[in-house]
Order: sequence, then structure tokens, then C-alpha cells
Amino acid sequence: MSIFVASLLILNIVYGTNIICDHNVWTIVRGEWTFNGCSVDDTLPMHSGMIWIGDVDKSTLEWSDYTIKGTFKINDNTGNGGIAFHVQTVADADDGGQYYALSFFANQDTVVFGKWDNGFTKIDEFNSGTTILADVDYNVEILCSSNNAFTFKFEGQSFGPYSDDNEGSTPFTKGSVGFRNYYMPMSFSNLEVILPDGEYDPVESLKNSGNPGGW
Repeated sequence: MSIFVASLLILNIVYGTNIICDHNVWTIVRGEWTFNGCSVDDTLPMHSGMIWIGDVDKSTLEWSDYTIKGTFKINDNTGNGGIAFHVQTVADADDGGQYYALSFFANQDTVVFGKWDNGFTKIDEFNSGTTILADVDYNVEILCSSNNAFTFKFEGQSFGPYSDDNEGSTPFTKGSVGFRNYYMPMSFSNLEVILPDGEYDPVESLKNSGNPGGW
């Protein structure tokens, strides 16, 4: 596991602000990810590439009933990738960790809502009506619920709600956020997390937890 060590510049992240700008709060789990200001690129796509904020800010593991707003683009026409949520654990292994993710596929309009529980299970999928093409920015929203109901918005259209109700499955009711990738070069240029109290400030959150996050 490699950890991206950011500069000593402290960026105050508040409601509606791009969390990617605060490099200090991110941990690379697998692959090579490069920060460029307020965007991050997966520069070495591979099986189960991942980056998240839950290792640095442990309080995010308790998040529930929040909304994610993200912007991404793909840089090649292969593979799939997207946003991970309700992340409880991560692992430097193929399909390792415990989390959900909304994944987009190159040159397709298929979107998959999947679950990783040290192995992958597809919960559901839908057709967005928008084919994912290289070098185009796409906007997505994920409405996470502790009541096992998830609604997704892609390019302004709503889909869901969907539930983790596969036989024998135990839903993840809370957790952190991150990005995942499967052999698809991607760039993420925005990630906002809107909590029930209206804001997420990693600087203050880490100070309160006693973990300054490397600065």
C-alpha cells in the first residue's frame, strides 16, 4: 500500500467544495493515482485500483444518509470504474474490501450498482441513455441511505431506488467514500460529500479526532 503525501498547504474544505483539492485526506490503496490541483488521475489502471479517505479520516467510516456529487471522465475506451461509497474496509487485492460502488463502462450506457465483500456481487444495473465516451465530463450523484435504499442521478436523470437485497446479503449501512477502477484510465475532477448537517470539513474533522492527517 502506498500513501500519497501531499504538500503542507492546508485547504479548508466546506460544504459544496471539492474534497479532491485536499490531498492530505486521501490514501492510495492500489494502483498509481496522480493529483493535479483539484483533480486526480488513475495513471496506472489495473484490477481493483482504489483510492479513499477513510484511512486518514476514520470518522468517515460512520457516515450515513449522505449525498455524493462527482464529476469524471474516461481517458481511453477500455474497462470500467466509478465512485465507491459506504466503504468499510479496503484491501490491496483483486476485488478486496467491503463497499458499494457505482461503475461506468467505456463505450456503453450500462451503469452497474455493485457490492464488494472480499469478492464482487452485482446488485443491479440500469441503462443511463448516455454512452460513456473518452474525454467527456460526466456528472453523477449518489444518495446513500442507512435504510438500504440508494438513488442515483446521472447527467440529471434519476434512477432507483435500489436495495442490497440479494439472498444472504447483509447491507452496508454506513461508510466512507473513494474511487475505484478496473483497467480504465479515468480522471475525477470533483467530489462533494453533503452530510445531514450540511458540510464536511476534513481539516476540522481530523483536528477533532486527534489525527492531523500528515500536516
